[in-house]
Amino acid sequence: MSRHFRRNCPPVDLFRRCFEILLSLVACLQCATSIRFCIRLTQDSMGCSLIKLLRGNGSERLNETENEDPPKVYSWEKRATINVKDFIVDGIKNETVGRMPGSVDGQQFIIQNCEDCNIYIFDHCAAVTVDDCTNCRILIGAIKSSIFIRDCTNCVVVTTCQQFRTRDCKRLDILLYCVTKPIIESTTGTKFGCFRFNYPQLKDHMRAAGLGVFNNNWNSIHDFTPVPGEKNYSFIPQSDPITKYLPLPTEGPYTSLAMSTEAGDSVVPYTLGSNFRPVGCTCVIAISHCTQQTSITETVIKELNSLNLVQAAELKLSMMQAKSIFPDGFANKVNMLNTLFIQVHTGTYRYIQVHTGTYRYMSLSVYLLLAFFYHLSYSISDSIFVIYHSRLKKVQ
Repeated sequence: MSRHFRRNCPPVDLFRRCFEILLSLVACLQCATSIRFCIRLTQDSMGCSLIKLLRGNGSERLNETENEDPPKVYSWEKRATINVKDFIVDGIKNETVGRMPGSVDGQQFIIQNCEDCNIYIFDHCAAVTVDDCTNCRILIGAIKSSIFIRDCTNCVVVTTCQQFRTRDCKRLDILLYCVTKPIIESTTGTKFGCFRFNYPQLKDHMRAAGLGVFNNNWNSIHDFTPVPGEKNYSFIPQSDPITKYLPLPTEGPYTSLAMSTEAGDSVVPYTLGSNFRPVGCTCVIAISHCTQQTSITETVIKELNSLNLVQAAELKLSMMQAKSIFPDGFANKVNMLNTLFIQVHTGTYRYIQVHTGTYRYMSLSVYLLLAFFYHLSYSISDSIFVIYHSRLKKVQ
């Protein structure tokens, strides 16, 4: 700054002038930044080669958008579009409708406001609700969680499920596989029977729904609203064929499925239930956990076809539980990860003679006899144990 400028400008004016110059410089910088931003925006949106020359002195530069990552796609955006109407049967009368295997594929299903219909769902579902139906016959392959039936009258339901519940219903016939105790509430005139049905995909559908085939508590009914001196439920006679309650489809694509209502063909073993255990001796067979446990159990049931299967249960045992059931020396031999118990009524005492109590109330004094099933096609004696009461002996 020159001497003349310093001499003719008082200190305050000098400071003001410097401040004005500083503001001008800041304004220029902001203007340059805005111009640069506009150039970049124009380049990104229009790809103008002139802008590239202005910014790069004529050199070629890649468009910044070419280097950007593609937009992220989330899992729910990849799912196929689902039509909710495909999973609802609503307001039909005097018709036969249903779903073929693979058409539901684990979705929730709703049946409501139907009358005089046959409804066949040959698939597995997440959950099912049945509301306001009259005179309907309903088959549902497998249900992962629960089926809830409300305000229905004169209906038949055949299904396998984790939980079963009814409310405000009248005169239902239920052929059931249920892991937990079936529950009825404000329901009268309901009859229960053991599930016995099969079609080629049923075993896979039950597996997809997380259902085993041995833990069936169809006859252990819990009534939330009991009436003193009356019974709100009863049981279907064992001699009644399932077709008396559920007719097989005779039209549509469902006839192509190889269906069977015979107890011997059922994926779920047909059990009498403790309420129908014949008077006489029973025996409890325990199948220890092994790689062939399921096939071994099916073989044992088949070999014992002349006897009556009362109940089956698939349990995980602790060492304390195993020692309370099996005597010392045998408890350590039992693989407790997953033990299957089968209670059979021996009738003619063909195998062993045992106490008549049910396996659910086994006392701590039970003993074990290693069963050598020599008539089976392969040796499974290391996995099978027959529990019987100590004061009884094996019948020769």
